[in-house]
Amino acid sequence: MQIKIKTLTPIWTGDINRKCSKLRETSIIGSLRWWFETIVRGFGGHACDPTSKNRCELKGEELKKGKKPEDLICPVCYVFGTTGWSRRFRLEIDGKSNQAPFVIIKVNERKEHRGWFLGSEDSGGILGEFTIKICEIHDKFVDLIALLLHVSSSWGIGTKTQDGFGICKFEGKYNIDKAISQIKSLIKANSERGVLPSLEDFFFCEIKIEENDIKNKIEEALNGKLYKKVQKVDIIDYLNAIPNSYKGKFYPTAPLIRSWLRGLFRNNNDDLRHFLFGFVSVRGDPTPMCKTHLLHTIKVIENKNYKYRCLRCDKVLNKDQYFEKMGSKIFVSHIYYFDNAWRFKIWGYIPKRLPNRDNRREILEKLYKEIVENKGFCDVLDLNKDITDIKWRDIFKVKNVEALLKEIIKW
Repeated sequence: MQIKIKTLTPIWTGDINRKCSKLRETSIIGSLRWWFETIVRGFGGHACDPTSKNRCELKGEELKKGKKPEDLICPVCYVFGTTGWSRRFRLEIDGKSNQAPFVIIKVNERKEHRGWFLGSEDSGGILGEFTIKICEIHDKFVDLIALLLHVSSSWGIGTKTQDGFGICKFEGKYNIDKAISQIKSLIKANSERGVLPSLEDFFFCEIKIEENDIKNKIEEALNGKLYKKVQKVDIIDYLNAIPNSYKGKFYPTAPLIRSWLRGLFRNNNDDLRHFLFGFVSVRGDPTPMCKTHLLHTIKVIENKNYKYRCLRCDKVLNKDQYFEKMGSKIFVSHIYYFDNAWRFKIWGYIPKRLPNRDNRREILEKLYKEIVENKGFCDVLDLNKDITDIKWRDIFKVKNVEALLKEIIKW
């Protein structure tokens, strides 16, 4: 099977040197796996965390006892591989990529605000049209992998999707009902309730803007906020560095919207804000988060060494008992031009376990009110609220997870 994707915003697939020079199979496979884990958990199945000590591992002695691999490892590891079990398919990518310009976006002039780094050094991601060939795969997984490519292309492929990267146009044919049946056939164990992404916990939002002079307004909103290292650059310099076929097709607006969203949770509950938008413990600020209570800890000295103590259970924690860093659970795309309108997306997941026993439904309702009803993003970008059309879907607005999955791939 061959599937074509065309970038609508740059894709980031960096290497070990943090450079992005081409579309890398490993990064694409990583995105497919992440979405598969999310969908499997959403359907009630178990998907291990491949970064944890409890990840799946297939041992030869178990196979010798006559047990089947699919009964010994989770559905995701069965398709994507794990220790002792190889991946059930291979991808080949063909296409010519162009470099998007690197830029730093500073939404304000605070000295401690480093800004959002949209890329690194000379690369701001890649743009282009690519053909992805699914090879060496059993027939029962073809539609499944095509579905994962569709979801990934529409809602974030590659990394840095929280910073605007990874939205693509998907061009391919497959049977969605067959793909869902293939997923369900692999699910045997029930999922655990936790902080890992589950489709049941997701919301998806697409904002469509029909405005003739949006380019002028977006450029004005970005004016004075673009940097390369310490040097401020003009929006025209940024646009001139974009490959000709993509000029005027997207703007690096994600940091502006993301900053606004973070501000909605900037109150006394810093734990929730860091939990939703991610953190990296640098010099202890912000401090790590207790895995049991999902609260930021305090630094203590024990035997002349720095350690961390949970503010709730008052225990000094071992390294495997706290999160030293955490990725964002809220994602924002850049604004891009597609199908005769400007658009951008906001999506993410609100887990059932939250800091301070916060109410998940209330958080979703807050986001819905600020995005869909109040349209606060219009104030950020100086847009007319009357000419915006907003789609929003979450589990409370559809029948079930299957209906939610079918809805979001139509956008």
